[in-house]
Amino acid sequence: MRGGFYRRRVAVARVLGGLTGLIMLAAAVGKMGDVGGFGELIVKYGLPALSILAPVVVAAEVLCGTMLLLWVWPRVAAVVTAAMLTAFTAAFFYANTWQGVTDCGCFGSLGPSAPAWLVYGRNALLVAACVLVALWGRGGSGMWRWVAVACIMVAAAFCIGMSFKVPSYYSGLFARHHPMIGLSSADAGLDRYVDISADSSYVFYVFSYDCPACIDNLANAMRYDNRSVADRFYGLAVNEDRDSAVHKDYGIGFEEVFIGDGLQGKVEEIPALLYVVHDTVKYIIEGVVPSELSFKRFYLEK
Repeated sequence: MRGGFYRRRVAVARVLGGLTGLIMLAAAVGKMGDVGGFGELIVKYGLPALSILAPVVVAAEVLCGTMLLLWVWPRVAAVVTAAMLTAFTAAFFYANTWQGVTDCGCFGSLGPSAPAWLVYGRNALLVAACVLVALWGRGGSGMWRWVAVACIMVAAAFCIGMSFKVPSYYSGLFARHHPMIGLSSADAGLDRYVDISADSSYVFYVFSYDCPACIDNLANAMRYDNRSVADRFYGLAVNEDRDSAVHKDYGIGFEEVFIGDGLQGKVEEIPALLYVVHDTVKYIIEGVVPSELSFKRFYLEK
């Protein structure tokens, strides 16, 4: 009788561990395509110094999720997962309460925005599942399992490295001096596309419609078109939206100029955000577009 109860507990723990592992892997995969964007979300959380840990968080989600799903050291994986979920929930509570963040971004591109109460409830259930796995989980050995974990982590590390960009908080602190910074609009080649006044400020978003990262950052870029950062905002498109799909999906309303390869050799990576004031390029951020709030906080207010 006792043996049957023991086996049932282990079976329940395996099911809970497998479900929790799948959810953790889904969260990691959703963020893996844009780890740089996840870092910017941490900045928006009001925890900019922790944004550099974005790739570590995604890798930890992959590792814990894989270990729970394949039942490798399940009790250890459950304890670490419960600690991570508790930390994530505390961070979201702080961001939601004091920073006005409503989307936890837990599942990245895979999950729509969920109300705060659902985030708290879901995480509480997952922590409870982890506690039961830690109490009831047994077994979890076998060389093939460790080989599978190692292979998955190698693939995950490659994907994470491909999509990680240094968060704006750190690029603002430690970025090298870009050759365009300090140039006049004429020397930078911007006056060929826009009439620039010396007593006005400008934000330029340099992008391509064939660049997935540019489209991913488009929503952030469009928020600059509200005169809170600069007097004028322009999109400088390397190519044209041939079927107007992006225009339709995003409702683009900003002034757009087709530049072709006009800034080639000056802008080294797209997407790029240029800030011009007093007819001088003051900032250029390449690879990722920080949120409007982050730009004001870590660039304009420094």
